Amino acid sequence: MSCIINRTPMAANFRCRYGNTVPPAPSVEARITAFLDGTTNGEELLHALYDYVLDEPIPQSLRTALKERQIRAG
Repeated sequence: MSCIINRTPMAANFRCRYGNTVPPAPSVEARITAFLDGTTNGEELLHALYDYVLDEPIPQSLRTALKERQIRAG
């Protein structure tokens, strides 16, 4: 069961859905709005915008620089 609470100035609406349905994830636009409104800390927004970068390979020049620094440090 998933429950959604929509708060309005005068009343609260409460809806429940039974079953294994998962509500769709908010759009990036909705996440930006929530962050700018102060409703969220922006973590989901950053994941939505930049997680694809984690799948990119590390450039060889950066690997070399990190290895050289590691050798000098230790």
